[in-house]
Amino acid sequence: MTYYEKYNVYILFASFMSLATVLIWRYYKKIGSLIDPLVLHLISIASILSLLIGYIHTNNFSFDSLFFLLVYIIYVPFLYIFLKNRKNENFPDLELNKNRLYVSYFVSLLLVLYSRYDFILYAYDKSFLEWFWFRFKLIEGRNPLQYICRLGGTSFFYYYSFTLIRKKNLTRVFLLAVLLVILIIDILSGGRSSMINLLISYGLYLYKYPANISVKYLRRINLIGILSVLVSILLAVVVTAMYDKESSIEQGLGSIINRILAAGDGLEMYLVNDADRFIDSGIFEYIKSTFGIFVTGFFGIPTKSLGWRLYELDKGYDTLNSVGPNFLLALQVAVIGKYLILPYVVLSAYITAKFRDLNIKGHEPINYAVSVNCFYISTDIEFATLIYVSTIAIYMIFFLPVKYFTIRLPKIRFSI
Repeated sequence: MTYYEKYNVYILFASFMSLATVLIWRYYKKIGSLIDPLVLHLISIASILSLLIGYIHTNNFSFDSLFFLLVYIIYVPFLYIFLKNRKNENFPDLELNKNRLYVSYFVSLLLVLYSRYDFILYAYDKSFLEWFWFRFKLIEGRNPLQYICRLGGTSFFYYYSFTLIRKKNLTRVFLLAVLLVILIIDILSGGRSSMINLLISYGLYLYKYPANISVKYLRRINLIGILSVLVSILLAVVVTAMYDKESSIEQGLGSIINRILAAGDGLEMYLVNDADRFIDSGIFEYIKSTFGIFVTGFFGIPTKSLGWRLYELDKGYDTLNSVGPNFLLALQVAVIGKYLILPYVVLSAYITAKFRDLNIKGHEPINYAVSVNCFYISTDIEFATLIYVSTIAIYMIFFLPVKYFTIRLPKIRFSI
């Protein structure tokens, strides 16, 4: 049953639209453009709160529902306080050596292509319809190295692509064509959020490096951004409809509407199943939920993410593969200890804001990669941990050598 069928549809949509509008209006000075990742984050918060309001309207107040509301009542103003206003600075010379920039771009491109290699092999002998099912095949198991390259390498690929486009190096036609090809690969492999991810990646780039951007260009970006979001939603509807042979465009649309309202699905699962009676809390449980893949890999301790356990509790049976909702901020506090609500939420808001405006001198690529993923800290800290570990590993292995070592190739010289 979808959430708009389970709860009062008018309450859900009225709450969502009102909250999203108010949050974006209040955060106006912090937002670089309408495709800034902060906008998506605020919409996600509006979705979480509207689902909580829908639940409370149907089931009345409970301690846990009020607790979850309180988490975001604390988080939203503190995030606003910690976030800097949108920038108006000189565009930094992100890479002095053009040859080094070219090498870094092609390294990032190779990483991105390698991370999609399994899909290319999969698509070779499958029908067009089956291409969209690839995301379900990944649930059964994926190549760890390709996954690390995808998580850690994609942000660098976007960074170098946008930088070369802005600096007008190589040819824009080539750069845009490559971006389009990667986007198409991601969509065909079942990534219904692929276009949104590309848009907000560019939106973050505009936020971090806004100089030389005219008001006219920004207005055009906002207009194109709105149209592109509508197109991306349409693409998501089509891709979702392709997941099942029996599905239709109407069912795909219903699924996407449900997803828009379901950012807080983990909280709803927690509430309807009285999860506090079945799921332990404490520092160790928090560590297992946040660093589970590393706890299992390095210490051999079997773990299941909180979302996985909530999914099994909701369905009433065990599953072999990791599935379930995100490890949201409110769930993080519930697991680590509800008495830590104030320090934990304030610290999360502070770290998120600091990561958004990270500025390690001389390391713009890592600044960008950390910034573009900063909101995962409150939307799914388990995923954020995996992304940041992968990002740091990829940067140190592949991009630092290009930055600090002299490389000689025929007809091209790359110096420090």
